[in-house]
Amino acid sequence: MSNKIKFISNQIEPKIPKVAIIILNWNRPKMTLTCVRKLLNIDFPNFQIFLVDNGSGDNSCQLFKKNFGSNLKIILICQRKNLGFAGGNNLAIKQVLKQGFDFILLVNNDTDFKKDFLTKLVDAAMAIPEVGAVVPKVYYFNKKKLIQSAGGQLVWRRGEARLIGNLEKDQGQLDSFRQTDYAPGVCALIPREVFKKVGLIPEEYFMYFEDVDWSLKIRQKRYKLIYVPSAAIFHHDSLSAGTDSPAKIYYYVRNTLILVRKWRRWYFWFLFIPCFGFKLAKIKIKYLWQRKFANIWAILFGIINFLRGESGESKRYRFSNHRKL
Repeated sequence: MSNKIKFISNQIEPKIPKVAIIILNWNRPKMTLTCVRKLLNIDFPNFQIFLVDNGSGDNSCQLFKKNFGSNLKIILICQRKNLGFAGGNNLAIKQVLKQGFDFILLVNNDTDFKKDFLTKLVDAAMAIPEVGAVVPKVYYFNKKKLIQSAGGQLVWRRGEARLIGNLEKDQGQLDSFRQTDYAPGVCALIPREVFKKVGLIPEEYFMYFEDVDWSLKIRQKRYKLIYVPSAAIFHHDSLSAGTDSPAKIYYYVRNTLILVRKWRRWYFWFLFIPCFGFKLAKIKIKYLWQRKFANIWAILFGIINFLRGESGESKRYRFSNHRKL
């Protein structure tokens, strides 16, 4: 895949596009309130926020109505059931596509950002031909110079969707525009036409790897996924499922297998099974040493339920059973 980026030279200054910003909340109202308030102060002038409460079991919707009920820039969608990352976003995307927006920004509620991040993303999306999505440089929230991602890279044989630049100190080494294998779901700006041609975000994963699957669909339609280094955001890590929680391990294992089944030919399994199996064996030994037996079971059930054909939210590993936020 070529990393060379071509830019369109616009002789006439274009109109300012209209952007729909979609944010999901699940039992994290204070953090979401902070995120939305900061978004209201970015320097991009033409946007509207679609705030989706994704089946929270607390008073999130009441708080949002109290704080934003009269704000014309915010549309609140209260959903009774947790539909997962894809389902919650798709709920808002369907509504957005009925209106006259030019771009859709998907951004996590556990992020902070520089005021010009959306302006930088929109400028790049309008200047680069055949763009399917643009993503920013993502830093860790508590370590502002430590990179979390500069786009994504796929390593199929190991079942890994790697974050480029992860845990690297930013010294300008990732300051060039480039194409990326996939667009990490923490933040991505997508032109309206992409949804029309590619469809909505796949919902069979519930959480983890839906961004990879959807990115592959975008690339399949000959669109480019572009990393924009001048756009910067800051992200809390793994707040939704918890670091190394059984839920996170379960969905990682099961959804990796779903992704490989969808996108690789049958003979690839002869390479994938020993490589991925060896990786899982090392992980199980680590959890055995740490006495994290629930995580070992999560790996096993991830494999078993994949073979059973399970998709979506697992009946055994329901999101609400593992971490209430």
